[in-house]
Amino acid sequence: MSDERRGRPTVYTDDLGQKLCDLLSEGKTLNSICKSDEFPSERTVRRWATDDNHPFSPNYALARQAGYLRMADEIVDIADSVSINDVLDPATVQRDRLRVETRKWLLSKALPKIYGEKIQIEARHEHVNGLSDAELERIATGRSEGTAAPPVDKTQLN
Repeated sequence: MSDERRGRPTVYTDDLGQKLCDLLSEGKTLNSICKSDEFPSERTVRRWATDDNHPFSPNYALARQAGYLRMADEIVDIADSVSINDVLDPATVQRDRLRVETRKWLLSKALPKIYGEKIQIEARHEHVNGLSDAELERIATGRSEGTAAPPVDKTQLN
């Protein structure tokens, strides 16, 4: 019997990091990958990934992005998976809808610049050069032209 201990790896190696990144790039979740005894716990991998000085961190970020892009392709595959000859089972349609909506939500949060909601902001700028002080005050107070300004109580100004 060997004295070598078996179990989950806990020490980072480039080979282990590459295997993790390959699976993440394929769209696998870290949770599903780390269920295998071949890989460290999810907590260990997340610690490596969030440590900016760890060699795994930049590779993890790139692999995650590749996995998300693959997930976007899966949305189209899921939507196109039913052919005209297939019987449309309501439960299957609902499951596929859930799969698509879950991926869309995740992509909108993980890659908002690509898949987030586009917010359009409109701004109007009125040019005020050349207007008299009276005209500017009329615009600011919302009075119509020719309407007298309300009387000013000079005792309230101090």
